[in-house]
Amino acid sequence: MKLHQIAEKILYIDGKPPDFESFFMHKDIYDSAFSSELLLKCSRQVGKSVLEASMLILSSVFHKFYNSLHVSPQELQMHQFVKGKLDPMIKHSPGIKALLTSNMIGYKEFVNGSRIYLRYAKVNADRIRGISADSIYYDEVQEILWDVIPIINECLAESKYMRRIYAGTPKSLDNTIEFLWTQSKQYEWHVKCDACGHVNIPYDGETMEKMIGKEGPICTKCGKYLYPPSGRWEPMNPEGRILGFHITRLLMYPKDETKRKKQWKEVLIKYETYPKNQFYNEVLGVSVPVGGQPLTMTEIMQATYNLPMVIARTPEYKVEKVYMGIDWGIMAEKSFTVITIGGFDTDGKFKVLYAKRFYDTNILEYIDEIVRIFTQSNAVRIGADFGAGATNNMLLRQKIGDYNRVFEFMYTAQKELYRFSKGKIMLDRTQALDRVILGIKKKEILLPK
Repeated sequence: MKLHQIAEKILYIDGKPPDFESFFMHKDIYDSAFSSELLLKCSRQVGKSVLEASMLILSSVFHKFYNSLHVSPQELQMHQFVKGKLDPMIKHSPGIKALLTSNMIGYKEFVNGSRIYLRYAKVNADRIRGISADSIYYDEVQEILWDVIPIINECLAESKYMRRIYAGTPKSLDNTIEFLWTQSKQYEWHVKCDACGHVNIPYDGETMEKMIGKEGPICTKCGKYLYPPSGRWEPMNPEGRILGFHITRLLMYPKDETKRKKQWKEVLIKYETYPKNQFYNEVLGVSVPVGGQPLTMTEIMQATYNLPMVIARTPEYKVEKVYMGIDWGIMAEKSFTVITIGGFDTDGKFKVLYAKRFYDTNILEYIDEIVRIFTQSNAVRIGADFGAGATNNMLLRQKIGDYNRVFEFMYTAQKELYRFSKGKIMLDRTQALDRVILGIKKKEILLPK
């Protein structure tokens, strides 16, 4: 029996079992409740807090001596979750209530020895130190400082489960939840149009705006109304590490027609009255660029070719010569070093074949890996920045054994795009970035799917 079927039998929400006819997107998420890493990127009013409360309870009753830690950004949010969602679900689920032996605002214990800790943390983890957990639930994770999360995750160090569940509503593209989303499998609810067969994917705000009809969601191709319950979850980034789901209010479809019409009317009112960024965040459940951000996710998605990322290209990539670029970025506690491999195809477009960020600060180890990737890719040259990587470039040349295969460049401010000076390529940063951005916009620079 699947977890969502068990939930229907033992959990009560507002005095009734979970309504999977209206919340059809929740079934697979319930069934994924015991995943090692789970991300829920949600708009408002899509049952996020109910999902969290359900998962906390299911984890506690299914495992003996299992410790769950629920983290909210602020104390008020913690109290609202406990009093508004968790406590009522326990109280109105007779089989669960009978198992509860301790019931405090920040602590619940069950007869099987399982415990739920409820805490809050936004900019530091002081209130959480000392707790040992098997799973951590982050609520409104977009409001929690990213640097705090690894510290909190240390609560899992002694667990054999080590589960992490992140949930929240997106804000800007440089936010915690968006950072996690880029590392996830990015499951989107795909809805096939019954009229024309087009598959509608609500992966970004611009696409979802085209799905807004007068009486419900419509097909972006033919304009006919969609039936969201007929959809299914499909990953946009199958290689992602985290199991991530995007739940948008746009595709909520209550079985009660009166309720459905009322909810859609609210969507239309908010579409007309909310600022665009607020509508995208709270109704569509997607992040928006910060002011002046030059590239949108739509433009990036459109500048792709239908082949996977590879180190060693095959003939179907139609790229004869490839080059490696290195952007060194090394700090005391973390690395931001990124390598990219690419080359021009037979149509004159620059195809990025491979890219990787190195998180380890052990320079010697990842220089060895860079050399291995360089050799495997059969790249002809390396372009590496000089400002932060002079020593690294020297080590790289020694490892490769050919001084002339590594070119160094420096960013500067100048009239020319580039010029040569003292054996280095001097690049105007603004012009170089503009060239890359414009290249992606015009699909002259292509990214692997």
